[in-house]
Amino acid sequence: RLGAQDWPTNAKKTVNLSTSFYKGFGRSHASEPRCERADKVLLECCDEGATLVTGAALHNLGAALKMDGFRLGRWVAQGGFAGEGVVPGGKQMDKFQGKVTCPTWNFGGNIPAAQAALATEAIARKICVSKNVCHSVVYDEQWHEALGAAAQAETRKEPRGSRALAFGLMHKAMEEYLRRKPGGKKLHDPLALAVALDESVCELAEVQLFCQKGQWGSRLCPGSDVWISVDYDAIKFQAALLR
Repeated sequence: RLGAQDWPTNAKKTVNLSTSFYKGFGRSHASEPRCERADKVLLECCDEGATLVTGAALHNLGAALKMDGFRLGRWVAQGGFAGEGVVPGGKQMDKFQGKVTCPTWNFGGNIPAAQAALATEAIARKICVSKNVCHSVVYDEQWHEALGAAAQAETRKEPRGSRALAFGLMHKAMEEYLRRKPGGKKLHDPLALAVALDESVCELAEVQLFCQKGQWGSRLCPGSDVWISVDYDAIKFQAALLR
């Protein structure tokens, strides 16, 4: 099922898909897929056994939390920030050294929704794959070679299989991206997806997140069952997505 924010009110809003990055993925020749309100989809698809991965602002999750009966077993969010007092000095990126709080786009895009999601008892387990780690994860030539090898292996096994098609599409798009931007691309949401598949991809600390003057931070809080990333394992990350 496919859901979108405030659907169908947003159906006619203009979205810019003309950038080189989006063009790299091509367009479906089929008609537009059926779309529903995202909060309704979440309400009907989520339960105590489900995992939800979020990126961007939490408009849809915030809306779902206002609906009677919404329950979720595990939420893996790309968002939040862990700094001084949570992340050991040797694991802090240079640009975050000594920082306790930092602006974050995803949680900052809808602060009330993020606060509601972090506080609710309707979500059993909460994991934040945070800015302090995501900004060190980059899709580079080494990653590109690994993806290419995975695409070839999947094509040999099942040429029209979903993994072969998906890996091939990604590799083609990123080939063009690296041609234009050889420095690579930060991998924010893919790291959150990898953690959803294997939590040991990131080293996690149990915390309480807070928002202070529009910036997010966290403090150690045993027993909260809210976890945030302080480091990641590059080998496990790649394995979680490609194997």
